[in-house]
Amino acid sequence: MDDAVFRHLQESIQQASSFNSGVQAGPAVILWPDADCQWESAVRLLRGTWSHLLILGDYDPIRKTGPAIWIKCMIARLLSEVDWMEDKIPIVYLPGVSRLDLRAVESCPRYLQPLAELQYRGVIWSQINGRDWTVNAFLSSKKGGLALDVAQDRATQAALLRSLHPLLNTNVSDFQGRRVDALDLDGLLSPDPVRDLLLWLDQPEEMEKEWSGPRWEAFGAHTRQTYQFDPVTDGPLVGVEKLADAEGPWSAVWQRFSDSGGGYPGLVDLLFSAHPKDLLADDSHYPKINKAQEDQLRDDLKNFIGHGQKEAVDCIVELDSAHAPRRRWVWFNRGDAPLAGAVEPLSQLAKLIDSSPNPSDPATWAKVYSEQLWHIDWFALQALSGVKTQADLDAVAAPLNAIYVPWLSDCAASFQNSVMANGYPGLRFMVKEKAAEYQPGGDCVFFVDGLRFDVGKALTLKLEDAGFACNFGHTWAPFPTVTASGKAWVSPIADQITGRPTDKDFEPSLKNEDKPLSSYNFKKLLKESGWQILKGFETGDPSGSAWVEFGDLDHYGHEHGVRLSHGIDRACNDLVERITNLMQSGWKQITIVTDHGWLLVPGGMPKVTLDKHLTDTRWGRCAVMKPGAPAPGPVLGWGWCAEIAIASAPGISCYRNGLEYSHGGLSLQECLIPVIDIQASNGDDAAQNIEITKLKWLGLRCRIECEGADEGYQTDLRSKANDTSTSFCGGMKTIKDGKASLAVLDDEQEGTAAMVVILDAHGSVVAKQNTVIGG
Repeated sequence: MDDAVFRHLQESIQQASSFNSGVQAGPAVILWPDADCQWESAVRLLRGTWSHLLILGDYDPIRKTGPAIWIKCMIARLLSEVDWMEDKIPIVYLPGVSRLDLRAVESCPRYLQPLAELQYRGVIWSQINGRDWTVNAFLSSKKGGLALDVAQDRATQAALLRSLHPLLNTNVSDFQGRRVDALDLDGLLSPDPVRDLLLWLDQPEEMEKEWSGPRWEAFGAHTRQTYQFDPVTDGPLVGVEKLADAEGPWSAVWQRFSDSGGGYPGLVDLLFSAHPKDLLADDSHYPKINKAQEDQLRDDLKNFIGHGQKEAVDCIVELDSAHAPRRRWVWFNRGDAPLAGAVEPLSQLAKLIDSSPNPSDPATWAKVYSEQLWHIDWFALQALSGVKTQADLDAVAAPLNAIYVPWLSDCAASFQNSVMANGYPGLRFMVKEKAAEYQPGGDCVFFVDGLRFDVGKALTLKLEDAGFACNFGHTWAPFPTVTASGKAWVSPIADQITGRPTDKDFEPSLKNEDKPLSSYNFKKLLKESGWQILKGFETGDPSGSAWVEFGDLDHYGHEHGVRLSHGIDRACNDLVERITNLMQSGWKQITIVTDHGWLLVPGGMPKVTLDKHLTDTRWGRCAVMKPGAPAPGPVLGWGWCAEIAIASAPGISCYRNGLEYSHGGLSLQECLIPVIDIQASNGDDAAQNIEITKLKWLGLRCRIECEGADEGYQTDLRSKANDTSTSFCGGMKTIKDGKASLAVLDDEQEGTAAMVVILDAHGSVVAKQNTVIGG
């Protein structure tokens, strides 16, 4: 189902709300204009998946439909019908309304006027050129659409609309590489009787109307003969009972339903009315049984409150064993059994904690954590990441607070004791030596704020899956573990920075003059030392050296607490995309560094009292103590200037109340940070010698010549180097004798920025050159 048109449509609409949280406020709403009501079938399907989808029309709150004033009240969360999480951006479908109708505020219809201002507070799901998305445009556009080759004749355009519902459940790959015409689309309606039956069970009234005439008669005849089922006299309730029984020919129908990931929301609703006919029935076919077991699991998890750690470990292992079979059910794939998924990492976490060692010195702590214990933190994140509702988060938090949090607290206390007895290794770290490791020329230092050890491990796996060779190492962050101290510590200009007793807020100063290391001065030092500063997706000059800052893990954690777990996979994917972008632009080696890790404690860290009058600065997990003032936990010298005494909150406690996410203190999770060296993994040495030597435009035809591209190499003209869907030529062309010719299919693209790419036999980009279409 991940490749279904329906999924791509969902992703496209959701991506309309993308924004840079550093410089923008999030949109209040996504507007979906549909002047010709082409998307109504899609909306019916999405309505069963998205609780935050609102529809302009006659008042029917059950179907999330209502007039403009009702919609505005729903967006403002003023009505009891609001049932989506606050982090969801409402989507408003506007049938019969175009983008132009909204733009003409003074002349737009009265019923629409209350919504007109939303175009300024929200975003409109539309094409890059500003036009509304039609079904045809979404399927065929290479700019934001699916880039399919759809025939533009009248018959095909009509077939698009009447086949939209089954089309949405079809994989995009089924249509790629060929022209899609009316025969293909109409073929979706009838040649697959199993799918027809599922479609009818999903929306019986709509399908009967859509298939009226010969199509409906053929459908009834087939079901009576093959499935001993009459859609008219038996009806959909009997149909779903037979589906759940899965006997005889119905087993193939159930298998198809299961393989689809349960992507028929109306059918699923009907299946809730089905009951096993006997004790031999397969429980996995009944969503009511799955829901009952999920509800019971939720109650069982919440009952962990008050459990001792040993008792809780045994209980969670038993619960995982009991609910593991449900992870093979279709309901799990639909997302209807998130707690059945969460107990698996909870059980793995519990088993590791049960045998967790307790070293006595920081070096041994680093060894056992880097080899084994980091998995515990990762399993805690995995347990939280799979559940979305607050009720389920609370349920997962209960065993975490019974098992994980006590371990986290004991681990931090023991580590702090070992530091006070043996010293903190981060204070002995020589920044001059680290700075000397960065070579002038070809080095790209990639800074990620708050890349914790376990998340760094996950990122490394994603990078290796993307084809990069990675060397994962670790070091100690400076104390306190905050960005103001840590970013400078791992930077290539660390030897030009120092700490003074007069420095404030953990921010060091310039070595050559007594000025704070502000953002301005930090960038100035980098530039004066010959380092490029690459913002966004800038690629710079790979023959030089570069400093890159990317990712918002730390900001997201401070903003969202335990819901940071939901954003980690996205954040890692964004980092892989950025690193791939740099590697494809010619950088040979990238070193990922970070400033600190963090603690994540469901429900909040315990608060410890530290009077303000004893401190000069007090943050969540650390504080600058006044001379001679006592502190309730360990006190160390500042990493940049040992004369400044800094207190760490004891264990996993915090000087502020209610923080689920924080850093700055002494714990392995905050102090032991990853260093990841990345190189492009390219076994074909010859590919590194490929070069585009000549590029010439003759109208809309580009002729290229290149060296080193032997048999098997191809070329293409794209807007994005690694994205085949952005081709301006309809696909790759084979290079012969070092030459090739690329013809642009759309003359409206003249003047558009593009790039010529050379690809090896595996489809990997090995060379590229920027150009402008037409020259």
